[in-house]
Amino acid sequence: MNHQTRVISTAFGLAGFAVAVLAGLVAGNEPSTVLVRAILALFVCNLLGMAIGAVADVVIRDHVDRYMADNPIPEVPQPGRPSSFGVLDVEKKNG
Repeated sequence: MNHQTRVISTAFGLAGFAVAVLAGLVAGNEPSTVLVRAILALFVCNLLGMAIGAVADVVIRDHVDRYMADNPIPEVPQPGRPSSFGVLDVEKKNG
């Protein structure tokens, strides 16, 4: 599991925990019941976030790969290296 998937998974889990705690306290439930339900919500939302993060990772990788294939990085000549359009071409024309 990569970093992005873990971040999404953790965010979903913590959000589920927070919502469950707030909903339980507002409803006036027993603190132990609120805590048990919040921990259960944390695990369920964490798994849900893991699945969504994995799907997002695949979609982003596919998009980046397609973009890189459609827009390749041009080759830039470096000093000290002969290039395909440099001095060698001029010598061939003059020779």
